[in-house]
Amino acid sequence: MHSNPPRSDGSRFLMKIDPRPLAVILLLEYLGGLVYLTLIVSFSLGEGTRLNFVPFAMMIENFQAESRHFLVNFVGNILLFVPLGLLAPMLMKRSANVLGVVLIGMILSTLIEFLQWCWGERIADIDDVILNTIGTLLGYGLWFVSRKLWERSVRQKDSFRVSGYS
Repeated sequence: MHSNPPRSDGSRFLMKIDPRPLAVILLLEYLGGLVYLTLIVSFSLGEGTRLNFVPFAMMIENFQAESRHFLVNFVGNILLFVPLGLLAPMLMKRSANVLGVVLIGMILSTLIEFLQWCWGERIADIDDVILNTIGTLLGYGLWFVSRKLWERSVRQKDSFRVSGYS
């Protein structure tokens, strides 16, 4: 039975570092910013409280009006939830699955839209929930790919060392 030779580069140490404490801090910072941007900062639209339960209705309306608001809303709502998709898997005890992470993003987005409607300052829009959920999915994808690349990198270092080229 072969045992791996001791490593001098510290990569075994890096594999044992628990990312959860840093992820908790980053998630709390992110959630604070999310609350500020979505519930505290006022974007008065001058139209009173509106509800939109028709998917893509507001996006099509803004797109047809050739409004800059379309691009800001579309890209902004996606990017706003990418950090959640990146951080949530790091905090899940079991192996994070895409459905669980996306569900967290969808529920959080729905809660934000509900609160925006209750407080009467914004438009509660199903499009925002859809775009936020897509952002969460993209964040999860980035986390998944980066985790796989990290694991592959560590395995390649191990095989390189075992073969005698350290």
